[in-house]
Amino acid sequence: MPSSDVETSLDGDVKLEHAEELENVHSIDPELERRIVRKIDCRLLPTTAVIYLLCYLDRSNIGNAKILNSSTNDTLLESNNISNYQYTIAMMVFLVAYSVFEAPSNLALKIFEPRRWLGFLVIAFGAFCTGIGFTHNFAGLAALRFLLGAAEAGAFPGMIYYFTFWYKPAERASRIAVFMCSATLSGAFGGEDKLNWKDAKETLLSARLYAHYLTYLSISAGVASLSLFAPTIIAGLGYTDLQAQLFTVPPYAVAYVVTLGLAWLSDRLKCRGAIACGSQVMASVAFIIQAEAYTARYAFLVIATTGAFGGLPSLNAWVGDNIHTTTARSITTALNISFSGPGQIIGVWIYRAQDAPAYRLGHGVNADARY
Repeated sequence: MPSSDVETSLDGDVKLEHAEELENVHSIDPELERRIVRKIDCRLLPTTAVIYLLCYLDRSNIGNAKILNSSTNDTLLESNNISNYQYTIAMMVFLVAYSVFEAPSNLALKIFEPRRWLGFLVIAFGAFCTGIGFTHNFAGLAALRFLLGAAEAGAFPGMIYYFTFWYKPAERASRIAVFMCSATLSGAFGGEDKLNWKDAKETLLSARLYAHYLTYLSISAGVASLSLFAPTIIAGLGYTDLQAQLFTVPPYAVAYVVTLGLAWLSDRLKCRGAIACGSQVMASVAFIIQAEAYTARYAFLVIATTGAFGGLPSLNAWVGDNIHTTTARSITTALNISFSGPGQIIGVWIYRAQDAPAYRLGHGVNADARY
């Protein structure tokens, strides 16, 4: 609709001079809408997937550089004359910049337009990563890692923000899952070893690994649905607006602490399966109780959220623990995360409006998925 058709007053009221045209916009043909969305998918998803892949490749290749050329005494540490401690600091400054610059970068996205700002970020993090290859001391390495973190900080949230301009809320989760899964491919491109097709074939035909993938798929449904519908579930208890939003904080706060603790315990005890399974069983029981005991739902929402997230680090580590080649590890990691995409799509659909306020279907699916 031309901008001359709408007049906005100082108090925010909007005067519509061509209401009939607006009604026609809202009654768009469903088939035409599907075609438009498919066209948007073709334009956005490949590009964002490549950008996200490059982001992860750039940030993670420092691990490869640490051991690359060790046989010729020309690793990153040796060529820059740095210690392991300084190497750790160089990795940490990236994360500091990444945390600090995410919000400012998204604000810049609004000022400079997404296509221009995202394009600038891609060129910037590519240039900084290239520059790291020419460093000769700790100061240069740390400075460029910090700048790399600052540039990459805006790419991921920026792309998610950009998606809000092109997709309706019900369409976003699956699209975000598509480009997020591309990050796992970085391991396939970032290793010292050549691609070994024998290992690749054996990995793709390994039945036991598909048990991991399917488990991750089912768990992803719960993780995605909790992320999307926790405020809705809480609103069903009588809380509204900001109050309902605030009550979503405790489940994730508890889950954050417990997840870190379980991940540490998993590494400490070298125990993956028991921790991952125990966490999901706890979540399953909590979902069952939520489906049947309405008044106890909030307390068990906290437990379910904690259980759903708590075992993820162990599960992700477990899938690669018994894989001994870089080719197999890159494939198993990629496939494991890739299977989360369909799981997240399932999670979008299981908490239906007609099931409010008990949402027995959603809780029941999440409970069954963990068995």
